[in-house]
Amino acid sequence: MTEENKTLENKDVKDVDAPPHKKKAFFSKSKILVLVCTLFIASLIVGFQNCSREHVIGFSSSNPCTSKKGDTSDGARCTEIFIPGVSTVKTDILFIVDNSGSMGEEQQKISEKFDSFLAAVRNIDFQIGIITTDSVNSGGGNGGRLLNFNSNTRYLVPSTTNLENLFRSKVRTGTNGWGYEKPFLCAKKAIEQRDNHNKGFFRGGALLNLVIVTDEDEHDDTDRPNSANRDAFFAKFNEIYPNKTITVNAITGPCPTAYPADIIIDSVETTGGIRGSICANDYGSLLSDIGHSISSSISLTFAPIVETMKVTLDDGTELGPRDYNVNNKKVVITRSLKPGTKVTFNYEYRR
Repeated sequence: MTEENKTLENKDVKDVDAPPHKKKAFFSKSKILVLVCTLFIASLIVGFQNCSREHVIGFSSSNPCTSKKGDTSDGARCTEIFIPGVSTVKTDILFIVDNSGSMGEEQQKISEKFDSFLAAVRNIDFQIGIITTDSVNSGGGNGGRLLNFNSNTRYLVPSTTNLENLFRSKVRTGTNGWGYEKPFLCAKKAIEQRDNHNKGFFRGGALLNLVIVTDEDEHDDTDRPNSANRDAFFAKFNEIYPNKTITVNAITGPCPTAYPADIIIDSVETTGGIRGSICANDYGSLLSDIGHSISSSISLTFAPIVETMKVTLDDGTELGPRDYNVNNKKVVITRSLKPGTKVTFNYEYRR
């Protein structure tokens, strides 16, 4: 055995046979530090088990309310905090305007009172686009393609120069469109063109609001009311945007100069939208109501079990069922709130 090997052998023996007070401690300082850090991180994880988030409408989140802690026989409990009507609310607003031969006067009424709508949504992050109810791509139709406000603008945002005048001019879509109105078919074609002509309008993290203006219902090619296009639109929408919230609003009949619109009205009621009469002499208050409903909309992470909801303001005031409307994940605050008021939703949801 070489001297070097002897030396190494002696070192090994000394390490093994060293007296207890000379042996290396099992829990070294580094191991103790790792153990302490592990316990600290574990305590944080346990602390965050309760599902809770505080954000402003429109902020994206990675399913913050998936905790199983606090589960009941019906569902898990979630707490979310929102500030309605602030600039970070993201809402895409699609006006679908009837451009058939009988609609000149109604288009003018929208144009004249657009300022009432704009005043209600001015403080949110909106995009406004316009299509017609004519589903073809020739003549007076646009087949779901957003109308061009000018050579560079297909939709309006809060910072758009000359926004009001651009909208007023373009919402007068003319009266050369097909008489078989198809607002839902055109809406379906609009989202199908989200990656080309309509690129940028349908934002993934934004609410979608349709504002349908027509004196007839959704029709088929025989000029009869037919819900097939409506059903196909919602199926396509849910396929493309499974986590997006949609609301249908409408200015329509029935009234003396407009036909019944049962399919459209049913869609408004199902999605919790606002509807008014197209025969009204002045659209100011109606457009204001639609605008306020849009700016006061909140999209929860999960569809709440309504009976379990507790809604409170930051001053401790508890809101009652008359102060808000719930439709699936969507909540509309109907009570007037001071700017910047935080609203807390505590609810159970079904897993």
